[in-house]
Parts: sequence; C-alpha cells; structure tokens
Amino acid sequence: MLELNLRSEKLILFSPKAPHVKAMVDHFITELRKDSQYVVAVRNYSPEDKSRLSFHKGDIIHLQPMKHPERGEWCPPPM
Repeated sequence: MLELNLRSEKLILFSPKAPHVKAMVDHFITELRKDSQYVVAVRNYSPEDKSRLSFHKGDIIHLQPMKHPERGEWCPPPM
C-alpha cells in the first residue's frame, strides 16, 4: 500500500509495486532537498497580505534569485 496526501485529497494505491513507487517518490523528494533551487514546504502558510506567496505542507517551491532584494528580504546565495 502507498498513501499519498495531496493538497485536496488522500490517494491510496494498492499494488504489488507500491514499495517501488514509494522508494521512487522518496528518492525524488530527497534529491529535490539537495538542490538549493528547490525547497519543500514543511507546513502550511497563508499570509494575511494576499500579495505574498501562500503554500501548503509538501508543496515544492522553486526559488528564484532576486536581482535587487529590498532591505529585509531574503534571497538565495549566488551560485
């Protein structure tokens, strides 16, 4: 059995290959974590300011470098 918790639903797969699919998904997520251009949200975030990015736990976020960050804003280190 392989259980996936998606944004709006839960998906449960029953298959003899479920352990292989789980290993593949786990490997994919592990590799994404190694790449400094991507992060995986560890919790939901819904800002009061709706112009800001909101996300859900488990979302994969691609980080974009900022050309001229404003004071107090975070940007990733140069590559």
